[in-house]
Amino acid sequence: MKHKVGWTVVWTFAFSALGMLALPVAARDPGPTQPTSVKRSATSKPAKASSGTTADRQALAREHEAMALFAAQALSEQQLALADKVHLGGVACEGASQVVVRAMEPPGKFVLELGKRAFWMVPVATDSGALRLEDGARGVVWLQLANKSMLLDQRQGRRLADGCMNEAQQRVAREMERNPASHLLSAPQQPAPVRVAAQSPEQ
Repeated sequence: MKHKVGWTVVWTFAFSALGMLALPVAARDPGPTQPTSVKRSATSKPAKASSGTTADRQALAREHEAMALFAAQALSEQQLALADKVHLGGVACEGASQVVVRAMEPPGKFVLELGKRAFWMVPVATDSGALRLEDGARGVVWLQLANKSMLLDQRQGRRLADGCMNEAQQRVAREMERNPASHLLSAPQQPAPVRVAAQSPEQ
């Protein structure tokens, strides 16, 4: 089963999730069905408009801008090569949470879903060898290791999801428990060559 989504689905998902933010407070809570009369004195001042509506509209505008930048972002050949190694589909994580990774069209970009939250991610090369996807607009990182994956919020310095494993990662995790590796991300160490001292010819 392919886990790919087009831009139409992406925009629909984003704005359906954020659409409720743009609604006025009155629309979210209709209140009593029977109208009630309110008496005001001649000197009473009208109530100030809720600042939440403006904040919600600003958040929606920032989301729209982030998605536009994401759609226009060009990927390098290295990033496209890394994208082929990304595990797609849903994975169960610690705390009964689930992360779903879907590939987008054109290839190389991904939508990662955690509950009702969605993150727009691209591959980023690392020196450690771990596979890394980043949502630069939100500072969120998806780190895919051999034995598990985790979702990190770098700005808040906390893990949004940890211990996320598909079947292949579960097998690696079990093998690591039986044979612990000294370094998870390090390449296998090659044995050092044995040097033999030159022997002098017999007299």
